[in-house]
Amino acid sequence: MKPVLERCAELLANLEHLQEVSRNQDQAKTLNLRREELRALRTELAVASLSEQILRAHSHLSASELPDCSKALESCDRVRGRLEQDPTKLTAGRDYSYLLSRSSNVRDHLVTKNAEAWRAFTSQHQSVDEGFLRQVERVPGQAGTVEAIRKARRRLESAAEQVPTEEEGYQAFLTASTALQQALEKLNPSDFPEAVLQFFLKAQSPSGAPVELLTEEVMGWLRERGLLGSLRVKFKGDG
Repeated sequence: MKPVLERCAELLANLEHLQEVSRNQDQAKTLNLRREELRALRTELAVASLSEQILRAHSHLSASELPDCSKALESCDRVRGRLEQDPTKLTAGRDYSYLLSRSSNVRDHLVTKNAEAWRAFTSQHQSVDEGFLRQVERVPGQAGTVEAIRKARRRLESAAEQVPTEEEGYQAFLTASTALQQALEKLNPSDFPEAVLQFFLKAQSPSGAPVELLTEEVMGWLRERGLLGSLRVKFKGDG
């Protein structure tokens, strides 16, 4: 990647110099358009290259997955030769269009590989059962714990949205992942039997939980957590 970026930088410098000395307004306008095209392409290549370096440094991407830059380098050399010989013929023939298409292919290949590698890595760090959270938050005293987990998950999702271009961004994701795991450790699924979850689900409905759901298992669970005293029984009568 570095040779491609260096060649693009050289071409930009040549174009900027030629634009300054050119007295032909039409030629200057054309050179400016070409310069902006190359500037945008080089910026995109640079960003993709930074992400690639981070992913390779942490062994999420291998050298064998990187794009072949030989054709793009060849086009860079040909276009540079045209600039030196006759700037007015910069886009004559196919050399310049090849430069754009080949460099764009390098960029697209690298962006795709970066995204695939990052997605494969981050997907291992986002295991939260939202269905379970919706059940547990109905249990008295658990709403705060559930909300903390959701906030930690949102921070992790935000950190995973973009492939990092610097080590700080990579470490920010790891920090968010650790925070989520710590929040999840405060909510052990084995502490909430299905019978208990079903009881509290029905208890919050307008009609309340039917007495048959108040099993010995549920009673014991409530007793262990000091919640039995808060239980209210409502009898339905004719009046």
